[in-house]
Amino acid sequence: NGEKVLHIGDNYKSDYVMPRMKGLDAFFYRYKNSRLDLKKDLLGVAAFTSSRCQNTDDVYYQFGYQVFGPFLYGFVNWLDKQLSFQHQSRIFFFSREGQFLKRAFDSLFFGKYQESYLYVSRRSLAIPAVVMANTLEDFLALRPMYPRVTVENAIGKLGLSKEDFKECPWYDNAVLNKTFGELSDLQKVAIQKDMFDKTKQNAYQEAENLRLYLKQEQVKGRFAVVDLGWNGSMQRALAQVFQYYGIDADMTGFFLAQRDEYYKNAKYIENYGYLFNYGRVSSNENFLLNSGTSLLELLFMADHGSAVSYENLSGQAKAVLDCYEFEDIYPKVKICQDAAIDFIRDYSGSHSYQHCYYKEYFYPIKVLQVLFLNPDFQYL
Repeated sequence: NGEKVLHIGDNYKSDYVMPRMKGLDAFFYRYKNSRLDLKKDLLGVAAFTSSRCQNTDDVYYQFGYQVFGPFLYGFVNWLDKQLSFQHQSRIFFFSREGQFLKRAFDSLFFGKYQESYLYVSRRSLAIPAVVMANTLEDFLALRPMYPRVTVENAIGKLGLSKEDFKECPWYDNAVLNKTFGELSDLQKVAIQKDMFDKTKQNAYQEAENLRLYLKQEQVKGRFAVVDLGWNGSMQRALAQVFQYYGIDADMTGFFLAQRDEYYKNAKYIENYGYLFNYGRVSSNENFLLNSGTSLLELLFMADHGSAVSYENLSGQAKAVLDCYEFEDIYPKVKICQDAAIDFIRDYSGSHSYQHCYYKEYFYPIKVLQVLFLNPDFQYL
């Protein structure tokens, strides 16, 4: 039984990646001097970036080039290697973080794959997927009700209005303003059941519009989806819509990383993480990612609002986008993004540094520490 085999070796690809892909457990053995090699290589990257940032005082550009760029460089190279190894030819980048992910990927691999940008969101996929939900647990797996979210806010995220619940025994302004963490267990279950029933009534039409959009974008057959992360809920929802309509789809996902609640969706989807996969990460690295996901989402910000749903315009599907909420901050983020792209192009064209940086998974973990703990690459 492969699950009972532990393969140990010092070659990262042959002794660690390949056994895991074949269902074995694996341990990557690092030589005692690997820490020195890591520091040397990162110092090399630091010297490379510093020499090209001497003529600018823009801290956003410096951060994008010196820190975000190297981090991104590792991710897009890993993604290309994974896609090539699995013989994937079609890629769909999920909005909104996928907009910049696609731009970064195309800066090195434009034309190598058949790519598309897909307007999707947790909301736009989860509501249609409710057609497959038979129990309250199924519904909550698609649309979790977190303790700090108010009842009224949760209703709005389902595309419903508080007036839709006026006939419910629990309906009251005081209850609507409470968070789920403040409700009694009986209240919480009663409200969630009513939300489930109301949402399912709307889910059928939303599912039809989504089906039209997926058909229009030719989302079928064998393909890869790329997103920032984290728990796989969007990929699972999409898989359930495929199942509901009998769409032939062989979908593999690629994330920056998988987070704590990935286990809820693991058995429904196939997905791989760049930094690490769920359950195969140290507590320190997991804590580091959880403490910095907001910063990562900020850095991968798109220039448009989130997809809410889809509409049928005389047989043509169109994504309905929410109002854009980042107009004030996006120009600064774009400077970081542009600088990161500059780094990728400069670094990939510099043969002197080709051997550095994209060696092992723990390299990007180290840069992640720089991102979240001390965004000054020189401290290495």
